[in-house]
Amino acid sequence: GIRSFSDDPELTGALGDAFIRGLHESGTLTAVKHYPGHGDTLTDSHTNLPVMNSTLDELRQLALVPFATCVDDEGEQTDFVMAAHICFPQIESGTYQSKLDGQEITLPATFSRILITDILRDELGFDGVVITDSMQMKAIADHFTPLDAARLALNAGVDMLLMPVNIRSTADIGEMETYIRQVAELVRKGEIPQERIEEAVLRVLMMKDRYGLLDIRTQEENEPLEERIRQAQEIVGSEAHHAAEWELALQAVTLVKDTEGLLPLSPKSRVILACPDSARFLSLKYALYRLQEDQILPEDADVAVACYEGMSEADATNMAWQSDVVVVVSSVTGWKELGKEDVPSAFIDKLIQAAHGLDRQVIVISSGLPYDVNRFPDADAVLACYSPEGMKELPPETEYGANLPAAIYSLFSGQELSGRLPVEIPALSEYSNLTE
Repeated sequence: GIRSFSDDPELTGALGDAFIRGLHESGTLTAVKHYPGHGDTLTDSHTNLPVMNSTLDELRQLALVPFATCVDDEGEQTDFVMAAHICFPQIESGTYQSKLDGQEITLPATFSRILITDILRDELGFDGVVITDSMQMKAIADHFTPLDAARLALNAGVDMLLMPVNIRSTADIGEMETYIRQVAELVRKGEIPQERIEEAVLRVLMMKDRYGLLDIRTQEENEPLEERIRQAQEIVGSEAHHAAEWELALQAVTLVKDTEGLLPLSPKSRVILACPDSARFLSLKYALYRLQEDQILPEDADVAVACYEGMSEADATNMAWQSDVVVVVSSVTGWKELGKEDVPSAFIDKLIQAAHGLDRQVIVISSGLPYDVNRFPDADAVLACYSPEGMKELPPETEYGANLPAAIYSLFSGQELSGRLPVEIPALSEYSNLTE
């Protein structure tokens, strides 16, 4: 999905390396995940324990490629690698009797010494901190006792355990203290080697030292909380940050097709901007605000914003009738949403048909997964912006996602659209097969 840079392992590695460099320049620690690869799983480890039948050679050819780029000294080495709660029975032979049903299950990558120590450490050369994914996820919590999970992870070569206890109240703090004492007891009994703990602690301390996190900051400690919050707010979500976000979003907008040479749209055109739900409504309004502020659109431009959630075929015809061009936002998060019976997709189909029947034109903006750019072959133009993030209120009083407003902005601005599709898009000729 949009949590991955690409389906090309080399490009994923190159983009991951660049992203890490950018974060390091700002003093931000980085973690790459989910090692050794999550792309081929059919199960979400939040809800169950996924199994992948990839061999080690297959991982080396595909999923491990971007990790190799981001963990060795030739690239910009990441600070953390997060291990995935995924079983690889073709690689790991160790098993555990599930507390859920008593069945023998393969140890997931989180607990696999082969994958953590032999491959990640020794073969790929990573000497930073290995951290687990949340130990509260059902892939672990349903099958392993908390102490067995700690023992298995640390003995595999993991350095940090993420969320072994959910801290949601003061009572949970006591539970965490008990957990720590119990893990320490495992070390005293020799079930976890002392040198393994020392190795893990040293890695964590060295990472903190690189970023100055071990420095004593007495002045900051004495500052009132309100002052520290004020200082943070001058940086986080600042005007400078939003300006950078806006420029990045503009560069990401991708023109997939424009068969009629529609772009840029004339400021004199009658345009309706249609979004799938109210969460995106203010994003479109903000785009109009930016266009008028930059004097690309006059204040009396005939550009309207509408939400097509729950609209009928008659509404689609009416929308087309009232405009010269309809810009409709598609927001896809999964394959099934591309099916012909899906309401948003079906409405866009009807809108395109109605518009062409009235000699009007339709531009589709793919705002989520870009796999819908081939879903509407009759659209006159198609763009992708890769994030459907909506807004609760207009800036500068709130955080906002810039991608969708930037896509709308680019329709009128006449700027060169430099974004490129990072994944191969299949030809969607049989919509009914997408839900299978």
